Amino acid sequence: MQPVKPARRQYRSEHRRQQAAATRAAILDAARQLFPERGYAGTTIEAIAQAAGVAAITVYSTFGSKRALLARLIDIAVTGDERPGPILERERPRAVMALPNQRDQIRLFARDIVAIMERVAPLLEVLSHAARTEPDMAELLDNVLQGRLAGMRAFTTALHRNGKLRDGMSSATAAATVWALTSAEMVLLLTRRLGWSADQYIAWLERSLVALLLPN
Repeated sequence: MQPVKPARRQYRSEHRRQQAAATRAAILDAARQLFPERGYAGTTIEAIAQAAGVAAITVYSTFGSKRALLARLIDIAVTGDERPGPILERERPRAVMALPNQRDQIRLFARDIVAIMERVAPLLEVLSHAARTEPDMAELLDNVLQGRLAGMRAFTTALHRNGKLRDGMSSATAAATVWALTSAEMVLLLTRRLGWSADQYIAWLERSLVALLLPN
């Protein structure tokens, strides 16, 4: 009987896994660069494949479609990595929710949300333009925006637990306020059009949230 050699098979399996991960990362990097540069319509699967150094069929087999690839990029930009699980279960958002002081919550939230929106705003701009002419992209945009609003509701609910909001403001109204001030449109307006740094935007957002949400 020939001896079994599982270690060799394990090595090959691990090698294939690493190759697949490297291919996936190359596709994501290429798409992350091309979508903001060329827009959704102008970014073809073939162009992504060429930039990633793979065949077009590899892009399709890895992500399924261009829409799914953009959606995955947005998910990664929101969470900061490819680990599964919603962002509200991550360490930083949970830390914001757990703080006992409203101003401390706003301070940490402002820092965290700006880091997220710096990553995701260019991709949301691509999605927003595509949504004007393509119904399936409009549906994706609506899902993304509703997800953002749900996250803002979770934040303002946690804020409200620590004290009153301004002039009896409801958590829902507070969430809409935060949602607007941290929108991709606002981020791009202040950072791209006016040239604000991330630190300037964080400071402005913190002051604005304190003034608009908390009692005098």
